[in-house]
Amino acid sequence: MATIQFLPYITSGRNNKKKIKYRTRSSVIIFLILALLIPSIILIGTSQAQTGHDAAAINGYIYDKALNTNPAVGYNIEVAGDTFRGNTTVTDSSGYYWLNIPEGDFTLTIYKNNLIYYVYDFSIESGDILYKDFFIDSRLGLSKLSGYVWDAKLDSAASGYLVNISAVGYDEKESVVTDFFGYYEFILTQTDYEIIVVKEDDVYFEDTITITDQDRTLNITINEDEEKDEDPFAWLNINTIIRNVIQNWYAFIILIVLLIILPIILSVMGRFFDKLETRKFKLLDEKALNFIEITIRYNVYLIL
Repeated sequence: MATIQFLPYITSGRNNKKKIKYRTRSSVIIFLILALLIPSIILIGTSQAQTGHDAAAINGYIYDKALNTNPAVGYNIEVAGDTFRGNTTVTDSSGYYWLNIPEGDFTLTIYKNNLIYYVYDFSIESGDILYKDFFIDSRLGLSKLSGYVWDAKLDSAASGYLVNISAVGYDEKESVVTDFFGYYEFILTQTDYEIIVVKEDDVYFEDTITITDQDRTLNITINEDEEKDEDPFAWLNINTIIRNVIQNWYAFIILIVLLIILPIILSVMGRFFDKLETRKFKLLDEKALNFIEITIRYNVYLIL
């Protein structure tokens, strides 16, 4: 029986063939061993990575009471902690969510379209999977923020200005453009907000406000430090006239009614006095009639 010898050099053609055959078998065996070890190494590395970061998880379902406890679809779920920047997911068609997180203390926030519906604080240990369902009501927790933006420099409504508002700590924002009268309006949930008024990349107002369970009115004045333009014909501005007419509509209606009715009243009064003079009432002499006429005309003068 021939034996394979490890020679420092090839001594014969037969030995060379046996040597090549041995090396081929050895390569196949090494390849098979590596093929079996590599998946194990990958699994071990993945397990260690998960142990170091995604060591725990929280999951569950979210239901909306406003929809007869049907699944709350498309709501954002964010979990953040002091040393964890945050992990976010969105509920699926069944209202289900799942988030991988490390161990520690966290705050879970449920929000949608910049409206916060639920805040939940919890702690979790390494290797735990916390199951938590939430019931929200999309009809509750909403308040109205509205008001007017006034330009102190022009002494008129600031129309066409962009009002941006976003919950403190969140990048999502809502925007609305002030109308002809400088009016704006938002429907928000109860939390702290940053409100900014801008136009053409210029910031005119910036502040932080708190929205409670009551509607809030916030009137904003811009350009207060600017010198007011002195225009003697500013009252002739068509925008100012239309705004004053609409804002004081009741006064204009009263004025129009008086302009129509007063001539009729004066005409009737004139005829009444003529009849008094013609009939020569014994109870009313000329001085009494003059006194009544003067009194009535004085009251009319006060009304006008």
